[in-house]
Amino acid sequence: MGFFASAGRMILSDGAGNAKLDTDEGYFIAGSTLTGTKALSGHTATQQNGSYTNVNVTTAHYLGASSSDATQVRGSFFVTTSDGRGLHNIGWFNAGGTYVHLFFATQPAVSAYAGYTFYVSGGGVYLQERVAMIAPPFIFGDSPALVRSITITAPTFQYNLFVGKFV
Repeated sequence: MGFFASAGRMILSDGAGNAKLDTDEGYFIAGSTLTGTKALSGHTATQQNGSYTNVNVTTAHYLGASSSDATQVRGSFFVTTSDGRGLHNIGWFNAGGTYVHLFFATQPAVSAYAGYTFYVSGGGVYLQERVAMIAPPFIFGDSPALVRSITITAPTFQYNLFVGKFV
């Protein structure tokens, strides 16, 4: 084990010289925690008689306050849905980055995407919802009155977040 200190920097290394602690790397300092549950809405894209109602939604859902100098959100979340799609009831997941709840294409012209991101901005903590869905097209031979649709049911997020910054 080695120790090095110079000009406000410390490095602790193992016997092979691999740094195990380097104060120049920056450390995450959690200024606050936020725990709660957020239920979001489901979405449906439809097509009937050649009229399309597609979905293109980006929404920032406010979860709570944070310090004004916070820049990062870390922690965990748990997702449930009424239809069991996505990572429904599987376990707790890392809240860093974007969680892709649903992504698929059933035909060349049919697709659905739902992604969710926890982030901090201007003293607030948010869950950003990004959903884009294209309704199934009319298929030759279908009755024009037939309604074709694709649905993403409402997810509910339980979360335990640490809000802070790297110093």
